Order: sequence, then structure tokens, then C-alpha cells
Amino acid sequence: MEQQEKQVADLLNINPATILEVMKNNDNRGKVYQMLLDAFNKAVLEEVMVCERGNQTQAAEVLGLNRGTLRKKLNELGLM
Repeated sequence: MEQQEKQVADLLNINPATILEVMKNNDNRGKVYQMLLDAFNKAVLEEVMVCERGNQTQAAEVLGLNRGTLRKKLNELGLM
């Protein structure tokens, strides 16, 4: 389990200076957390969809999501 946690932590290796720059923009106040989640989710979904050659059923299975939930997330993030 520790190896899996390390791999996930490595994926989340975000440059704090970048986050601070986003936070400095007053237009982003109250939105930073959601912006980070959306950016991460979009990157993961894009990569899984490429790896699964666009097969939503297989991508949903890899992610542990219902295919309908995956489709909703893909739509919300502009990936469909």
C-alpha cells in the first residue's frame, strides 16, 4: 500500500509557486481548490481515455466509476 500511496503522491507533485501565482489573482479567490481539482481530473481523464483508446466502458472500469459518471465528468471538463 505504501508504494501505491507514493505513486499517487508523485502524481500530485505540484509546484507551490504556481499555486501561489493563481491565488494572487483576485478573480480566483474562492476558486483555487476547484481549479486544482478540475485540472487534475482533466489530466487523469485525458490520459485514461488515450490509454483505453476512447473506450468509455473500459476507462470507467479502470477508474472505478460508473460509465454514466465518467461521461458526466468528461462533459463537465469539456472532453466530449
